[in-house]
Amino acid sequence: MSSEQGPDIDPIRDARRIFDVLSKGGLAIIPVNVGYAICAGDSIALERAFQTKQRKPHKGHAMMGRYALHKEIHTLPPREAGMTKLVHDLDLPLGLVAPFKQDHPMIRKLGAETLERSSIEGTMAMLVNGGQLQDELARLALEAGTPVMDIEPQILEAADIVIDYGRQKYNTPRTSSTMFDFKNMKLLRYGACYDVVKDTLKRWYGIELPEDPGKDGLFSGHAVEAMNKYRLTYESAITKMRRSCPLLRQEPHSTPRSGHASIFRKTQPTSGNAIWSLPRRRAHLTKLAFDMAKLLCNPS
Repeated sequence: MSSEQGPDIDPIRDARRIFDVLSKGGLAIIPVNVGYAICAGDSIALERAFQTKQRKPHKGHAMMGRYALHKEIHTLPPREAGMTKLVHDLDLPLGLVAPFKQDHPMIRKLGAETLERSSIEGTMAMLVNGGQLQDELARLALEAGTPVMDIEPQILEAADIVIDYGRQKYNTPRTSSTMFDFKNMKLLRYGACYDVVKDTLKRWYGIELPEDPGKDGLFSGHAVEAMNKYRLTYESAITKMRRSCPLLRQEPHSTPRSGHASIFRKTQPTSGNAIWSLPRRRAHLTKLAFDMAKLLCNPS
């Protein structure tokens, strides 16, 4: 008889318990390497989770997965498929966004409404390398042909079962996975192990990803939000510069002559030649000012 005492943590057993609840239309909160997720197995349960979280309709959800399920569902060219295999071999948690087989039996079971909320422009997200419990749950789902969807944490009162393993190993600096779109080759979200993912893609594939601005700079981690934030900052800077400098009252326009720039549009042509309202050298300085504004707003 063993003399060991401690918490009864058994991912294989708990995955079966979770799957049984989901198969009956329940909701489950489960631990994954990057934090906790709320999961559902059918459209009715998904809608209940959305209502409980008061989540906006445009907020989608991902399929709970593992590498074997990713290969079963997603379709990628050889180079991009090699990237996802490398991520798997290095055991890096990552949200893979890629085109999917719309005629796959598991996809058909999602239903039209759930599929609409789970896909964007023919792609679907799936977290891989989320830990032993997630891997086993995804294995059971694949074996039964029943999709399990992840809606992100964390509404305790909505769940029919909660598996609490305490603080997860990759829940800092962000309690979410890094997400990368392998169709369009772009970063969607800064998350767990981002620095390692960034190094991996640069080291073996020469892909440069931006530095993580951190939670203080971008709390949500969503790269699209960062791009919008930069755009607004840039536009604000340009507006202030225009107010303070008469030369910046208009955006520079490319001229048809030698690729030079002018801050004013051309006047009526004379003898087939355009007349420009400012000297060319002065226009160069104006365009330089705009370029400097962009650098100041985005020093990285």
